[in-house]
Amino acid sequence: MHFESKSKESFFNKYDLYKDEIEKTFGENQQQQTITYYSKNSKYIVKEFKQVEEELNLSNLNNKNIIKYYDHKIFEDKSYYIVLENIQINNCTISEKLKKIKNFSEKDLVLIGKQLIDVLLYLNQNRIIHSSLIGDNIIIDSNNNITLIDFGSSILYDQIEKENKEEKSNKQKTDIHKLGELLYEMTGRDYSKVSSDCKDFIKDCKDFDCNKTPTHEMLTKYPFYNIKFDIELDQKENEDLIKLQNENKPIEVDAYEGLPIFEENRKSLWNRFSNWIFEKNFNLACSTLKNGPIPKHIGVIMDGNRRFAERNHLQTKDGHKKGFNTMLELCQWSLALGVKIISVYAFSIENFKRSKSEVEDLMDLANKKFEEMVSKSHKLQQLGVRIRVVGDFKHIPEKTQSILARAVKATENNNKALLNICLSYTAHAEILHSMKTLSNGVSDNLIESEDIDQDLFENCLYIKEDLDILIRTSGEYRLSDFMLWQSCFTNLALVGILWPDFSFLHFVYVIFIYQFNKKKLKNEIFNQHQYSNNNQNQNQNNSDKQKQRVEEFKEYIRQMETDMIEEMKNKG
Repeated sequence: MHFESKSKESFFNKYDLYKDEIEKTFGENQQQQTITYYSKNSKYIVKEFKQVEEELNLSNLNNKNIIKYYDHKIFEDKSYYIVLENIQINNCTISEKLKKIKNFSEKDLVLIGKQLIDVLLYLNQNRIIHSSLIGDNIIIDSNNNITLIDFGSSILYDQIEKENKEEKSNKQKTDIHKLGELLYEMTGRDYSKVSSDCKDFIKDCKDFDCNKTPTHEMLTKYPFYNIKFDIELDQKENEDLIKLQNENKPIEVDAYEGLPIFEENRKSLWNRFSNWIFEKNFNLACSTLKNGPIPKHIGVIMDGNRRFAERNHLQTKDGHKKGFNTMLELCQWSLALGVKIISVYAFSIENFKRSKSEVEDLMDLANKKFEEMVSKSHKLQQLGVRIRVVGDFKHIPEKTQSILARAVKATENNNKALLNICLSYTAHAEILHSMKTLSNGVSDNLIESEDIDQDLFENCLYIKEDLDILIRTSGEYRLSDFMLWQSCFTNLALVGILWPDFSFLHFVYVIFIYQFNKKKLKNEIFNQHQYSNNNQNQNQNNSDKQKQRVEEFKEYIRQMETDMIEEMKNKG
């Protein structure tokens, strides 16, 4: 080491340091390790090390996530002083924040984790192993930007060159192991609060077996590093928008503002051009399809959101969000074609068996999207779309029930098209609900047992209209307990792609197949209608008193639904 014989007093005066306001830190053996001094103008922070084995030259490091270096001095008593930027004002360490919030959200965890990975890779390129990666040594600001403020007992690669292969490998991965421990601490030591991608990454980093611990080069290959959040995806586009505003340039407004299909893709010139191309082909395709029979009622089993998220290294909730956007697009296409009823399988009762975090994410997504529907109900009114939410709502949180009910109430007078959203639904539960409704009607003397026929039974179902097309995505060959009663003569469209990937071209293909098969199904449907007509003719012989009783019971069923929605609305 090189020593400078220079007065400490002049050094303190140069940086205008407080001598009486210091912080001391101690090692495991309770021996004093460092003393921290602050400048009066709050610009500098100076750390004094009593003994330094190897000088760490921070002057060669230039990284936005590493504290800014100004100067260093070594005196004859071997005390070592390093002058750094003081960034602690109005910021806090990760450890300090953890004491307040107990655990970080997955979004914050990933944003911070990615920065830590980047800075470790940078240090690795400079042959430094940061062995003191702990919460006390990392400052975060209000936007979760991190700054590494202390290198503690960091190791230089040159120091371990002569060690044996196993010991060398262990020390080279010390910072990765510390990263895993820190991220685990930030979860609140609870893996159930994060996705499988986060969990797998943290566990691999924490592993004491150096053969299993990832290398520095492998860190960015994990799905954890590639998880994207809206704030990251939109950051560049928001910067471009601000730039246009600062330059006083006009901001173009999309002609399709308010239509669900276009709302997610209005931010770049390329997307606007794509929408123009889509509009031309869309209108041509719709005109062609309208030359054939148009289905009245389309049902959809929206399968594949989770697998889509896994394949694209997204969080599960982001896969569900993509799936919701695809549902809105399907509604847009169907409305343009003249389809009157759309029924979507949004959430099965069986889905409540999934992890608590995924169920909560789905309920949060439902809250957000239905709130948007309420706020934009005037646009749904222009389109004439009425929303119905059907299912066994006792499983749904009261807050979500209230939001769903407000969306239903906001669109109850629209009559051009109907969107049935099956939430907390199975066909078995629906059929059982119909049977119980009829049984209660008989018990309460509202109807008599001989009044019960197919028509009355179907009026007690959540959805009475038969399906013309049932679309099932993801390549699965099962109905998953969806609208079994209504699917007697439906045209099954089993599409081998994941639901978020379902496009307008897939939709066109499904309609073409329906039109081709319509002739084959015509005779069977005709026979069914003949059977229904015979029942109706038989019912015409019923007494006026019985007819009145049945009609009053149907009105009673409709009123039950209205009252239920009103009750749900008031729960919020």
